[in-house]
Amino acid sequence: MIYRNWMASLVVACLVLPSFFITKRSPPETEPFKLVVEKEGIRAFERWHAPPNGRPYRELKAVFRVQAKESALLAALREEQKAMLWMQNVAQFQVLPGGQNSHWRAYIRYGLPWPARDHDCVVSYQWARPAEGRAVATFQSARLSTHPPQEGVHRIQGLSGRWEFLAQADGRYEVAYYIMTTEASPIPRFVLDPIVRSNLLKTMAAFRQVAGSF
Repeated sequence: MIYRNWMASLVVACLVLPSFFITKRSPPETEPFKLVVEKEGIRAFERWHAPPNGRPYRELKAVFRVQAKESALLAALREEQKAMLWMQNVAQFQVLPGGQNSHWRAYIRYGLPWPARDHDCVVSYQWARPAEGRAVATFQSARLSTHPPQEGVHRIQGLSGRWEFLAQADGRYEVAYYIMTTEASPIPRFVLDPIVRSNLLKTMAAFRQVAGSF
């Protein structure tokens, strides 16, 4: 049980960022999304990218609906107290100074149990409303001189994804969440896959609860 909990904590750092754009240069060999699990109204998909000169990496997608206002969806992403309620294993979430309503950066640190190292990252977010009733929040890992990597803490790089919010006729929003990291994991897939999918479902369920509660 301790071993499983440790691995779950290690994996979660790659899953729970307030996550979202798919990289601008998508690899030519990309699988279509496949439904891998569905629970409590949340559908989880995944696909694998196979770049010509690199290791394959996974992209995750989750789709669900939530009864919430657009302002509540945005607040769940960028307000520190609310973000801490739905992110998993997060020890620190700090919105950095100098941001704007449509663009901001955040520092996130994941507190993982020994013997795993803590993980952290700086994430840049972009909020846009491309059409009436549709909003998109994209994100990617960033480098800032004010927040350099720390000794003993693993800095997550190669992270990207997006949130898509589409208004429905019944007043709810359909949410589509995408996230991926090009970093390779040392954990075998037969061990990693159930943990990745379980954490994705837990994260989306928590986000739905937080966004729908105000």
